[in-house]
Amino acid sequence: MQKFERRVPSAKDIAKYEEVRRLLRKHMTPYPESTLESALNLWDVYVEADVPTIRSAKVYAASVEYILGHLANFPVSQGKLAKKYNTTTTSISQTYNKIIRKVDTLRHPLEEDDDDFFFDESFLLTGQSSAIDTQALIQHVMTSYETPPELDPKQKSQLERLPLVDETWIGSRAAMPALLLESGSVEPEVCIWVHESGHPVFSHGITTPGDSGHLLLDLLFEAINKEEFGPPRKPARILIASEWLVEPLRAQLEPFDIEVDYGGDRIVAPIFSNMREHVTQQAPKPYLENKKTKAETVAALFQASAAFYQQKPWSVIGDMHPFCVDLRDWDLGEYSVCVMGAAGINIGILIFDTIDDYDQFYDFVLSMQNMMIPGSGFGVGIRAIDFENINEITKPQHQEWIKQGWEIANLQAYPDFRHMDPEMKIIPLKEDDFRIAIGCLWALADYKKEHKKHMQKANILRGQEEDLLTLTTEVPMFPHEPPIQVTLPHPSRIQKTTK
Repeated sequence: MQKFERRVPSAKDIAKYEEVRRLLRKHMTPYPESTLESALNLWDVYVEADVPTIRSAKVYAASVEYILGHLANFPVSQGKLAKKYNTTTTSISQTYNKIIRKVDTLRHPLEEDDDDFFFDESFLLTGQSSAIDTQALIQHVMTSYETPPELDPKQKSQLERLPLVDETWIGSRAAMPALLLESGSVEPEVCIWVHESGHPVFSHGITTPGDSGHLLLDLLFEAINKEEFGPPRKPARILIASEWLVEPLRAQLEPFDIEVDYGGDRIVAPIFSNMREHVTQQAPKPYLENKKTKAETVAALFQASAAFYQQKPWSVIGDMHPFCVDLRDWDLGEYSVCVMGAAGINIGILIFDTIDDYDQFYDFVLSMQNMMIPGSGFGVGIRAIDFENINEITKPQHQEWIKQGWEIANLQAYPDFRHMDPEMKIIPLKEDDFRIAIGCLWALADYKKEHKKHMQKANILRGQEEDLLTLTTEVPMFPHEPPIQVTLPHPSRIQKTTK
């Protein structure tokens, strides 16, 4: 039997362990009592085996619920649990895998003359020790999260009614390059559905490791219902390039006359290769890695970003209403800027050199929807500031932020600033890029502060000249620069009238 050298838990450790139990009892009330007891047993097993030092009880409780939820066939996901426990999917993914790996090392039969700790299936399920091997149980726990869920009645009903088209679709998943985050390393997984010719890509999405089976099934129905390709329909044949998914999907889809086989690697390989190259090239880097970038310039960006985030302009206006920010007195240009985040996600701003670029970008997005493969580009250059959770940025970024002491509005508001060319390739940031971003961020923050009601009316403005409202503002980060102007609606949206 394997020996375990266990450290003695401190009083702080014991308090954290009990907090995990309390959280499980609080949040797992919708489950049967037996499932809650199994969760508590699993936690006791893990603590006994690993004696972990815990920073966040919420992460461990969410991870245990994730394991037992799948074991009990409950519709749990890392995303839902992250919201429920106020943590992140990255933390849950890493922690539940750590628990599984540790518990998996404890699959040993009981020897009566051995006092060492052992783990077996009946202890997990009942709290009573026996000599039952846990191979099947652990295998189930480790693989159940990868298996697509059962079709729900609505999905089955739709598949029964849909016309069968003589097409072959390919579904697959692939791991992307690992990202070294402050909370650890994670390898995101991408799932796609594509026509057998390689084009178009019907649907694609990204998830954390272990959820690709669920996502692939969700994306199949997204592809089935994609209006861009005509009325809803189902393909006569499906090839699955991920072999372990073939049998589960075949069992669910063949009753609806959809043939399911293994194949399609040759078609999806170049698509995934393009995605990996894009992810690698797009991986965020510390601002000061560029030796030409000044720390005080980045500090000004963070200050303007904090002002923008605190004003929350996305709460009153959406990205379909561009502003005009005039920085010509700074020897720069006149920029078209839109606010992102009205839907509660992807908070930030997009900056376009011209209103034509803005229109081209949105024409492209609206026509392509989710058909675009990452890396294919938007056809116009964009400066983008996205606000990220401080725990989701890379470790080098986090270390730089700590060292420099740059201001952020809160832990959800780290400004990730990028300049991308028409093919979405990263362009190294220059001093003028920072000045443009700082001016735009401050202008929109001040506009929200001074003219909130006018922003709220953006959806009903008639496009007449009297609707124009311009704010002149001084940017405190650049006290020696002249004031700048910001206008809403964008002057290009005004209908010219003749008397």
